[in-house]
Amino acid sequence: MEGFMTEECSRRLPRLSFCGDFVIRGGWKLGPREIAEYEVVYFPAGSHSTYETGGRTYSLDEPCYLLTKPGETHAYVFDAEKPIRHIFCHFVLEPDGGGLSPEALPVFVRADGVPHVPALLKYIVYLTSAAAPRYQERTSALLLAVLEELSTASRAGAGFVEGKRPSVPLPITNALAEMEERLHESISIRELADRAGWSHEYFTRVFVSSLGMSPKQYVLRRRIERASELLRLQDLSVKEIAYRVGFQSEQYFSRVFVRHAGITATKYRDRHADPRILNLHLAPPNDIAAPYPLNRMFGPAFPT
Repeated sequence: MEGFMTEECSRRLPRLSFCGDFVIRGGWKLGPREIAEYEVVYFPAGSHSTYETGGRTYSLDEPCYLLTKPGETHAYVFDAEKPIRHIFCHFVLEPDGGGLSPEALPVFVRADGVPHVPALLKYIVYLTSAAAPRYQERTSALLLAVLEELSTASRAGAGFVEGKRPSVPLPITNALAEMEERLHESISIRELADRAGWSHEYFTRVFVSSLGMSPKQYVLRRRIERASELLRLQDLSVKEIAYRVGFQSEQYFSRVFVRHAGITATKYRDRHADPRILNLHLAPPNDIAAPYPLNRMFGPAFPT
């Protein structure tokens, strides 16, 4: 089947060089450096990381997009306290590529102004990782859509207007910290509510409003994410890992893991464990349901 783009049209669109979805160990520094191509990066979570370019420092304290142009000196300093996930695409863009002016592309855009772009970027990584039919043409079209959305949001001020953002109440923040410390133990939601000075019902209602899931669902998700880290990095049995993350039954853990990851814990370890990760700047990914392997580059120069 022939492609849906003419050769001339394809040349005018952004051309993907490589892409990936990586989790970086806390405290890592990248740069100062220059790159020969364009790069768009999406940070799905805020942190104390910073990005510096053109004499200006951008705080990455909320979900955001960054766009680096060829030849620009830039540097990242990643938050020392936690791993940092980011999705990126390196690409070539000709002058007036797809009708876009490269000079008009924004450097920084807040993610809340363009909430649908993460799905486009993840689909680019998926198509490339799978070497899907005509993936180069398809990713070119998707990249153009990403750049158009970011440029439009920047012109409209979505990337720079300070607005009120929903904040997580302090009692919920305290409860999240306690949950994190006690994932290996039995956690009573009623006790957390009592410590907050709220009823169980009100605590649960505020929690769902703040995080989009119930306290029980959150604890279960974090236990599976912690288990995925142990499966990647520790030579422990599945039973040991189940107990370490707070499950009292290996059988129940196995059922929950399959429900969240789509595969068994053993198959997850076989597919994702990489002993080299201990010696690199990478951190174990938490997104066990990602439709492609994390911490790997994909593109014409990186055959799958």
